[in-house]
Amino acid sequence: MRDFAVLTEAFCGVGPTPNSARENNLRWHYPSLFARGSPLRGGAPSGRAPLGSGGVSSLMVVGGMGGLALRDLRNGVWQMSDVFLTVDGSCLGNPGPGGWACILRYGEEERVLRGGVAQTTNNRMEMMAAIEGLRVLSRPCDVEVATDSDYLRRGMTEFMERWRSNGWKTASGSPVLNQDLWRELDDLAGYHRVTWIHVGGHAGHADQERCDALALESAWQTKRDSVTRC
Repeated sequence: MRDFAVLTEAFCGVGPTPNSARENNLRWHYPSLFARGSPLRGGAPSGRAPLGSGGVSSLMVVGGMGGLALRDLRNGVWQMSDVFLTVDGSCLGNPGPGGWACILRYGEEERVLRGGVAQTTNNRMEMMAAIEGLRVLSRPCDVEVATDSDYLRRGMTEFMERWRSNGWKTASGSPVLNQDLWRELDDLAGYHRVTWIHVGGHAGHADQERCDALALESAWQTKRDSVTRC
């Protein structure tokens, strides 16, 4: 997780002025950061609101050795919510029309998201599913991401730190493929504690099977829409 702090007189009544980049990150990704209730009810960054609009006066975000925590000045440290995110992508032709889908679970609540791109690859759709799932969370969470993509899982768990430290170059010195999405995914994942779990495709994992079907359906819909526009 990103290690940062937002401690301002304007927001909390204590502490120094925050680093502007860190504050902007919070404003962008978590307009409802301090809202109680389900974290699945957040919106995309385009629907962001000022950080100070959610009753922030008694709250602050603190960074430390354990990463990020939400601290209520009256009640102590909040526990982060457990969210289960299943992702999948599909592509007709690879490259070709593609679709992605994800299912988020928080307790008994479920949220399903999906979309498509007219010209893409399967790997990019796998990544988009994870990006859109993490993007919709309204506050930092413990997130378990289930994926059947070794490309996605290994990129995030084995190669990300090396790519970042090497200036987004591979060991051979060539640019990392799909760098735009890796950067976005790295940024979004940094606000949560994320565990990446590999599940076999068509191996009986109910949400993964459902995501697979939804992603394929989205890819076909995208192809039909592209033909209609032509």
